Order: sequence, then C-alpha cells, then structure tokens
Amino acid sequence: MTRTDPIILVINPGSTSTKLALYAAEKELQSVTIKHSAAELAPFATINEQLPLRKKAVMDFLRKSGTALTDLAAIATRGGVIGRLESGAYLIDSALAEASYNSIAPHPANLAPIIGYQLAEETGGRINAYIYDAVCGCGNPDKLFLYSGVPELEPILWCIWAAALPPTCCRAAKLLIWWPMMRVPSLQSVQAECPAAGW
Repeated sequence: MTRTDPIILVINPGSTSTKLALYAAEKELQSVTIKHSAAELAPFATINEQLPLRKKAVMDFLRKSGTALTDLAAIATRGGVIGRLESGAYLIDSALAEASYNSIAPHPANLAPIIGYQLAEETGGRINAYIYDAVCGCGNPDKLFLYSGVPELEPILWCIWAAALPPTCCRAAKLLIWWPMMRVPSLQSVQAECPAAGW
C-alpha cells in the first residue's frame, strides 16, 4: 500500500460492536462497524475474555483493507475507566495497558488501549498507540463534587462518559456563530445540529 500521508488506525470497542477506521491526516480512508451478537459474546464470562475476539476483528479489518502494521504511523484508541484523567491524549505504555486490563469498571472501552499497545509492540516499538478523551477523562474535581449526600455512597466514583462532550460543544459553538448576534437559536435547531447531546 502506498499513501503519502501517515495512516492512523482508530479502535473503538463498544458493548455490542467494534468500530474501526483508517485515517490519513483528517481524511477517513475506510471505516467499519463490526456487530457482535449476543450469541457471539455469550461464551465470555468477563469483558477481558473478549480481548482475543476484539483483537482479531482489528487484524481482520487491517488485512481486508490491505494495511500492514508497518504501514501505520500511529494507533488511536478509545480510553476506558482507569482513574481520574484530564481530557486529551495519552501515550499508551505498559502501565496504562495494565490499568485498563485491571479496571474497576469493566467495559469494552478498556480493551482498546490493550489492543493498541499490543499492536504497537508488535511493530518493535516503531509506532505509538494513544488514548484520546477516555471515558474517565473528566479531570480531578474539587472534593465538594464528590459528595452524594448519602453516607453509604461516600466517596462517589467521579466518572462520566465525556467522549461526546468536546465534539458536542464544538458543534453547538459553531451553530451559535452561524446565527445573527441578536438571535438565540431554538432548542430544536440545537438538537438537530448536536444529536450527540442526547436532548
């Protein structure tokens, strides 16, 4: 495969699918959503047991697209629940991969950094893998925000799915700029432009 721009592999496992894509710069070259049926996932007692299945999905995608690991410049993965992280990108090293495997909150997103790390290692360290805006990428809140008001729940786990927040905020800001300065957009127009907001 000959391409002029560096190629980035994107890995995003969800509860019933694995989303994969190849990008050159900001241009999507190819993407696929691989559905995992209940029957396919039934044999796995834990999320971590799905690791070989999810990794095989990635390798099959690369093979079908004619892309070798050596063609890649980097791997970008969804980040899981591994602690209180600020939003943004993090290099996946052995400690981050191990934290993902041993997460206190089992979720398929925890598998992505492990797969990314393993694939990067298979290149002999020629490329790096990164997580971006992890599920737990909400920062370190003030202690005030960790109180639930229910003593049995103290301290609460500070973690929400923040991955949709940055793109939703960007879309909303873009929409607001489009409107004349004195006109406030209707809720319906914001909903149409920003479906990820979930309103």
